[in-house]
Formats: sequence, C-alpha cells, structure tokens
Amino acid sequence: MLSQISGGTLYKVMPAFCGSAFMLYVYDAGVLGGIQSTVQFLDAIGNPNGVSIIPIIASIYNLAAAAMSLAIIVGRIICGCGIGCIASAVPNYMAEMSLQARERGPEICWQQALLITGAALAYWIDFGFVQGLERRPYLWHVPIAMQACFAIFWAGGLLFLHDTPRWYCYRNRIPEADAVLARLQGLPKDHPMVQAQKNEVLASINEENHAKFNLLHLFWDNSDYQVGRHLRTSFLILFA
Repeated sequence: MLSQISGGTLYKVMPAFCGSAFMLYVYDAGVLGGIQSTVQFLDAIGNPNGVSIIPIIASIYNLAAAAMSLAIIVGRIICGCGIGCIASAVPNYMAEMSLQARERGPEICWQQALLITGAALAYWIDFGFVQGLERRPYLWHVPIAMQACFAIFWAGGLLFLHDTPRWYCYRNRIPEADAVLARLQGLPKDHPMVQAQKNEVLASINEENHAKFNLLHLFWDNSDYQVGRHLRTSFLILFA
C-alpha cells in the first residue's frame, strides 16, 4: 500500500501525484481554447455576442455565456477555484517535502515540464475530437470531461500522502512530524539525521514567529532576505 512506502520510493510517488495536478492546471486552459470557437460549442451556450473577441476579452465572453448556459459558468468558476488552489498549494507542498535544497531545483523543472506536457496534451486531444464534430456534435464534451481524470488521480494520492513536517511542527504535533521525516528518509524516528532536520524546521518556525512584519518590507527591504528586491524583479520579469 502507498501508506507503507518510504525513502526514495516515496520521492518518486509524490511528484507523480503532484505532477498530475500541475497537468490539470494547464490542461484546463488549453482544452477550452481548442473548442470555444467551434459551432457545436457555441450552439450549446446560446451563441453569445462578441465571439470574435473571445481571445481578447475572455471575461465578457464568460458573462455572455452565463446568460444562456448557467452550467458552463458555474463549472468554470468551480474549476477556476480548484486551479487556483493547485497553483498555490502544490509547489509549496513539494518544497516542504523536499528535505534537501538540491532536490528543489529538479522538482521545479519537473513541474514546468508537466505544464508544457499538459498544454500539448490538451491541444492534441482537442484536435482529435474536433475533427469528428460534424458527425457527432456531442464530442466536444469529451475533452472537457477528461479533466476529471487528472483530478481523480491526484485526489486519490492525497488519501495516502501525509501533510508536510513543517505543517505538523507549526501546529506543535511533533510526533507526527517525526513520523513523516522518518518516512521521507527511510530511517527510524530517533535517527540523528531525522532529529536534526526536525530541529531545523522548528528553528525556522521560531524565527518566523519572532520576526516583525512591516508592509513596507514588501517594497523596500534592507535585510539579508531582500524580499522587496525579489518582488520588484519578479514584476519586472512579468512585464518585460
């Protein structure tokens, strides 16, 4: 059972489940882009006005669709909330479950590779099913429904994966943190390496609890962390 695996095997299972979530993250955007201009899909949502500017003003398109098909807009809202949770939670989970700093770089590369894979998969699936729409108008449902496959696989994995050691330590559930660290390392709970990593996590949490937060630090930070500079650099990269 997955609940019994540990060490290197566990490190292979975690990226598989988290990778499925990341593929869903970009598949959701790619799959709609391939079918939203087909006649059959537009008929299903009542042919809203402004179809020619869908790629430019997607929000107006969604509002127009809501007037004709409530199911479409409700589904997109629910899916969007789930995608937002994936985008924020999965990278943090993988980072906190990585016990060595050198493991985090390859994990980021793995996540980005799956983002590209999810987009390519969505486009090819759209291409295959759109070809048969004239003979079977209902085929546009299939690419959208296939999103559930990624979600089911990911949700199934969550039943067997623990919360992160940091999460347990933050809530003062130290024995459970020891158990997760031991499982990740494939070592006994009282092993010096397990205890050393737990102490590092506790020290980090203690430092955060005693740190003073100032909103101005988000824009200008003279500490060793240079938070403001990193944020400014990120925004410049986005607009470059």
